[in-house]
Amino acid sequence: MFFKAKPSFRDLVLGTIAFISLTGLLSLSYEDSTSRQAFLNMATFIIGAVIGHFIPGQK
Repeated sequence: MFFKAKPSFRDLVLGTIAFISLTGLLSLSYEDSTSRQAFLNMATFIIGAVIGHFIPGQK
């Protein structure tokens, strides 16, 4: 991925938190098969929230 401009500190922190959360949720879903669907739904929500943040909004 190539950036036209250097990403802001806020964007880097958000991406790092999302990556750590996603990794943790996927590892929890691997370990606990009875609650797997709930963990995968939360992982989907996190991915959607980060993508929604990075899409430029209409003014």
